[in-house]
Amino acid sequence: MHNEEYSFRVTHIQPLAGHVAQILLRPIHFPSISYEAGQYVHVLHQDQSISPLSIACAPNDKSILEFHLFHPAQNLLAQDLMRLAREENIWRMTGPFGRCTISQLHHDRPIIFLARGTGFAPVKAMIEAFTRLPLYPAISFYWSVSQRSHLYMNELLEKWMIQIPDFSYTPVCMDQDAANPVALLETVLRDHPDISRYQVYASGSQPFVYALFSELHYRGLEMEFFYSDVL
Repeated sequence: MHNEEYSFRVTHIQPLAGHVAQILLRPIHFPSISYEAGQYVHVLHQDQSISPLSIACAPNDKSILEFHLFHPAQNLLAQDLMRLAREENIWRMTGPFGRCTISQLHHDRPIIFLARGTGFAPVKAMIEAFTRLPLYPAISFYWSVSQRSHLYMNELLEKWMIQIPDFSYTPVCMDQDAANPVALLETVLRDHPDISRYQVYASGSQPFVYALFSELHYRGLEMEFFYSDVL
């Protein structure tokens, strides 16, 4: 139920890159929130305003939740979430939300994941969930950032390239404007010239996702095979 409120205790805060922190939480009460990989929650502030955040891990038997929080100084809501994590050690949340989950994707059609910045979070959760299945599609992941120092969890991605069959990872660091991801699109279409054979999941800001959808649909990707909760 989306209206039900859940309380989690912050167990780990780890700087990842730039203004991004990994935050791990465990439930204070059970039953805990039930979700699918690809979904997000609304984290509640003390004034009951909300911050939507994607869950960055697949469901697990310990009910641990992982988030990647981008908290630059000018983002006051994100700064408040960091304060709550550090000082109160408690996050309250409602959810889950989001319809673009692993169960909505086709398990027999190769998938291209496209993310911008901390849009990696739901992609990470979905890749984890896919690779626990006996059969899953070939996975190509392209991660768009404005500079290489904004990439994080590189060791995990390198390990995945070795351990996960049919998984590839390509960072794209040349697009400064998320609303105009030219280098990302060129890279994807160079690697996959017949985009109509694929399904695409995109995670990032609304301008980023709309730019991708417009160009990929023009290049032959059917609308039903483009997934994003932004659309």
